[in-house]
Amino acid sequence: CFVETGNDWERIQYAKEIVEKAVNLLDYFLEKYPDVGRIGLTGQMHGIVYLDEEGRLLSNLFTWQDARGNQQIPDSQETYAQRLSRITGSQMSTGYGLTTHYFNLQNGIVPQGARKICTIMDYIAMRLCGRNSPSTHPTNAASLGLYDLERGTFSCEKLAAAGIDGDILPSIVKEECFIGTTPGGIPVSVPLGDNQAGIFSLYEHPGDVIINIGTSS
Repeated sequence: CFVETGNDWERIQYAKEIVEKAVNLLDYFLEKYPDVGRIGLTGQMHGIVYLDEEGRLLSNLFTWQDARGNQQIPDSQETYAQRLSRITGSQMSTGYGLTTHYFNLQNGIVPQGARKICTIMDYIAMRLCGRNSPSTHPTNAASLGLYDLERGTFSCEKLAAAGIDGDILPSIVKEECFIGTTPGGIPVSVPLGDNQAGIFSLYEHPGDVIINIGTSS
C-alpha cells in the first residue's frame, strides 16, 4: 500500500514492510525446502530507496509511479523531468530513480545522511548477503536513467551537468553473477529488472527472439 503523504502525485511505499515480507517469505521457503541451491531476485524497476553509509534504510520506496518529476518548477515553464532531460540530453521521465533524486535534491528533501540510492531488490539482495553497499545489474542501472549503454556505466558528464554526485549510485556488475551468500551459505544472484527476468526463462536457444508486449508498447 502507498504511504499517505497529502500529495496525490506522490507514490511511496513502506520499504521496511516490503523487506520484512520478502525475508519472511524466503525464511518460510528455506524451512520448507532446505535444499535450495541459489537465490535469484527481481523486483520493481525505476524506484529508489536511500541508504546511509552503513547500508541502512533511510527512506521509504519512491516507486516508478511517483509523479514528482512532472511537477512545475517554481517561476519556470518546465517540469523537473523536462529540465533534467534538457540539461542532460537524455529523456528523463518522472518515476525514473534519478528524476526522483533530482527533484529531491532541488527541493532539499534528500534524507540527511544519505550516501547511496538503489532499487528495492538491490537493497534486499545486499541485506541477504550481509553487505553494506549495494550493487546493481545493468537492467536496473538503466532503469534509473543517465546510464550509458555502450560504456556500461552511469554517465559522469550528464550527472555533473545535473549537479548529481555519482558516488550516490550503486556499483554496477557487468553480467549475471553472485554477489554474496546468505548466512547459511546460499549464493545470492544480483537482481535483474522485472521485465528482463520475466522473459529470461523463455529463452531456449541462442538465436531466440522474444517479443514482449508490455506497458511501453
